[in-house]
Amino acid sequence: MSEENKDIDLKKNISELKEEFEVFKSDHRHLIENIEQFTEKLKKENKKLEKPFEMLNLPSKGFFYENKNSYILIGYLTYIEENLLTSEMLVESGIAYEVAFENLICNNDITIDELLTGDVQAMALALRSFSYGNNIELDLKCEHCEKVEKATIPLTSFQMRSVKNSVDENGEVPVDIAKGKISLKIKPITFKDEISLLNKKDKKPLEELAIYIKEFNGERNPNKILNTIRMLRLLESRELRDAIKENTPGVDTKYYYECDHCDKTTLYDFGGNTFDLLKLPASYRNNVLEEMFLLTYYGKSITIEDAKQMPVTERRWFINRISEELDKQRDYEKKEMAKAKSSSKKR
Repeated sequence: MSEENKDIDLKKNISELKEEFEVFKSDHRHLIENIEQFTEKLKKENKKLEKPFEMLNLPSKGFFYENKNSYILIGYLTYIEENLLTSEMLVESGIAYEVAFENLICNNDITIDELLTGDVQAMALALRSFSYGNNIELDLKCEHCEKVEKATIPLTSFQMRSVKNSVDENGEVPVDIAKGKISLKIKPITFKDEISLLNKKDKKPLEELAIYIKEFNGERNPNKILNTIRMLRLLESRELRDAIKENTPGVDTKYYYECDHCDKTTLYDFGGNTFDLLKLPASYRNNVLEEMFLLTYYGKSITIEDAKQMPVTERRWFINRISEELDKQRDYEKKEMAKAKSSSKKR
């Protein structure tokens, strides 16, 4: 190939690359515009999105919801939610969780009452991690030597659990147990159901089990299903419990820790209730008020209302920065005093 032809091919390639680059720039610009338009649309539809939020992938993967969303947008904990979570009575009744979670859900197409309890567990776990860090410290007792020691448990060690079987068009999970003799349709319970059970004084284990079963060998009457469950053999009851557990999305709260005294491993289980990770002692309220006082006292133009609306992570960042600046100021003042003393001695 002649040098002239090579130059022509090179110019042609450069020209094609320029055209492709212009197309890429145009596509990229349109993508950015679409994202901005989508974000503005979300903000207009939902005032909650004016505040910081995160996206959380749900253990249920959205299979059981009308919108089929596999994720949820959640805000950060603020003083408003912390105030609720320090009230023992509100926490024990479940009201603290209901109000706090409803405040923090940013989606318009789902409410706290509709969310499955397993997805709310994941939400509680994420909020705990976002606000106070990944690690929690607990006093754990070794089942082998019975020594009690402090253990640091990373929240990331809790794994999300999805359903084992496929979900049908009605949001139910078909399952066979007892070698195919028993045909079930299971549906995970909602957070609203969980709170109802929590507040029911005379609840029985079989009733808690029956609430998951929507069909038992073709029967869909809840009372008849409950009576049938009462007649199950021990092995069948165990299979039933296992089937429900395997097909209920949520958080696997098992944690294995090794004892420092005997070097043996103990299984510690939170019992599936990760809501309690958000429960705060009443004394914590004073700590929060102290932080808000420091913010409003040292923070330029920060009002008490501003401090109440701040995400916990943001509030703590400001407190740490204020503390650093005060330390610098004290060090500077000490150095100046030392200089002054040194100068006076020389005189």
